[in-house]
Amino acid sequence: MRHTPQQNGVAERMNRTVLEKVRCLLIGSGLSLNFWGEAAATVAYLINRSPSTAIALKTPEEIWTGRPPSLKHLRVFGCAAYAHQSEGKLEPRSLKGVFLGYPLGVKGYRVWLRDQKGFKLVDKFAMKNCKPVNVPLSPSFILSAALSPRSIEENRFMESIPYSSVVGSVMYSMISTRSDLAQAISVLSRYMANPGKGHWNAMKWLLRYISSTTSVGLIYDCSNSVIDLVGYVDSDYAGDRDKRRSTSSYFFTIAGCCVSWKSQLQFVVALSTTKAEYIAVTEAIKEAIWLQGLLGEINLFGGKAVIYTDSQSALYLVKNPVFHERTNHIEVKYHFIRDQVSNGIVQVKKVSTDDNPADMGTKIVSYSKFKHCLNLLKIGDYG
Repeated sequence: MRHTPQQNGVAERMNRTVLEKVRCLLIGSGLSLNFWGEAAATVAYLINRSPSTAIALKTPEEIWTGRPPSLKHLRVFGCAAYAHQSEGKLEPRSLKGVFLGYPLGVKGYRVWLRDQKGFKLVDKFAMKNCKPVNVPLSPSFILSAALSPRSIEENRFMESIPYSSVVGSVMYSMISTRSDLAQAISVLSRYMANPGKGHWNAMKWLLRYISSTTSVGLIYDCSNSVIDLVGYVDSDYAGDRDKRRSTSSYFFTIAGCCVSWKSQLQFVVALSTTKAEYIAVTEAIKEAIWLQGLLGEINLFGGKAVIYTDSQSALYLVKNPVFHERTNHIEVKYHFIRDQVSNGIVQVKKVSTDDNPADMGTKIVSYSKFKHCLNLLKIGDYG
């Protein structure tokens, strides 16, 4: 572990424990080695919910959340599982598959189905013969909590809609390879507690986009011979219509290829566009420091990360150590980035708004701008 060599033995023993458990799950389930990733994720999930002598026989989940985790939902890895479907009155109501673990951040299960071509991940929510669209969300969608159900009929309708399941499935794809979905799923996931018909219509639009871009993903090539770490950051001031919070977004590339991305509401209400951009730059620098440490451990990169922002005012604040009336309301924790820049750990530079791909992670943009952002990050059709 970085800067803590005394913990290397602990980390190596934990890695061995995880490896042994993954091997047991694969052998016990009879699944091929292709599913080692799902087995490893399940092992980590179970370890976090198992008692440990290092923390007085409590579970890591309990230490983190302050309450004992529920174990009633646990299932045997590789056991038979059934995915519900509604294809027609005479069609089967479920399909038999294999249980492959637990989705990230939402309740439910990950199920794979066996067909004539082998195993494939179930896309329960794809709409057959749907009309294709070229952007994840349309500018016509004005999403807010005001679209939540207002009547008993609307509540009954939404009870039959698997909104949370769709969010979990799309988020899994976004985290893995589909950074183009980051902004859309960030917005739609805010209404999981009480979605309405308007939210569901926006979700169906997103599914139409996914259905027409199944071969889109990250493209890694050797066109860039220079190994550099470059980040792009942006924010959308007060874009949330419910709490008036701003959205931060960043994308990082190594040798020109996208490796890390994020689109998320800020945790505080920014009082100005300057503060919103400043907070976004802070989050991007924290990610850059982590990526630098990771790449340094494997001797892949030893230089400075460069972060580009299209906010001139935020750039001035990063490089100006003098507090003035525009910054005296900003929390002290956000000013640590000045130390990082002054110490030469990272560099922050200006980029034109037109050439900032992080713009697509903060708000809905036009198709031409969206396509340009994807090209800048080498996200495209690999089919």
